[in-house]
Amino acid sequence: MTPSPPEIRLLVTSFAKEADATTAVRTLVLEKLAACGTIIHRARSIYIWQGKLEDAAEIVVWIKTSALRAEAAATRLKEIHPYECPEILVLDAESLNPAYTAWVKELTTEDTESMEGKNI
Repeated sequence: MTPSPPEIRLLVTSFAKEADATTAVRTLVLEKLAACGTIIHRARSIYIWQGKLEDAAEIVVWIKTSALRAEAAATRLKEIHPYECPEILVLDAESLNPAYTAWVKELTTEDTESMEGKNI
């Protein structure tokens, strides 16, 4: 018996500014591309960019979405991300609480109305 594919995806990205992280998460949630985003402060990234060693304070964001909306969420995140070359990792979430899985899937169902423009 083949295990069923994971129903939830985790998008991981990072931002230099909290305002940009907040805007991105709010956009994805309001557009029903994600159920939730967790903003984690005090990350530090060390990398080479354009031939120079960088050592930057960043904010890491974990975005939870359904498998069906993961590609659209990643595409939208790339559109609104301020970085020229943003880190957008899409990971399978395999060990899940069934109630949490149901909640994520409910909030990311395409056929329900977007929350954008609503007073939430």
